[in-house]
Amino acid sequence: MPNVAEQDVKSVRNWLDLFDGAIYAPETEYLNHRDELIYVTPLPDSTFRRLFKCLTMRYHLSWFRKRSDLEMGYEEPSLVLWDEEAVRSFFDKATMVVGLGMVIGPLWVLEFVSGPLQRLGVITAFVLVFLLLLSVATTGRPIERLAGVAA
Repeated sequence: MPNVAEQDVKSVRNWLDLFDGAIYAPETEYLNHRDELIYVTPLPDSTFRRLFKCLTMRYHLSWFRKRSDLEMGYEEPSLVLWDEEAVRSFFDKATMVVGLGMVIGPLWVLEFVSGPLQRLGVITAFVLVFLLLLSVATTGRPIERLAGVAA
């Protein structure tokens, strides 16, 4: 089981500070035992998705947010709820576009490149770029990423 990230503990502490008394203080002592903390639902976000959420929060982009009053019955401006379906749909579409570009792109580039070394360079570059994209856009293990590139 992966260790809990410091950012996640900090986020819970910030929430507890914001809503003082929402949880009985002795019941929050678990935060002081980092080595005993686990994720209840271990679904890690990819590097690209974490960056996406960070930028969305920083620049106050509301395309993928839900209004908190719809969920809780009252407005809480400091609470951010993600519309997971909208985020998933966006990433699915973006993955399709980038994947299609990674399949069709080399074909067009190879048409205009002559010489075996130049063609080999184009193929190598696209394979490395595809591996890099898989590394930041997925949460798979390295062997799974290499299998994805090989396929």
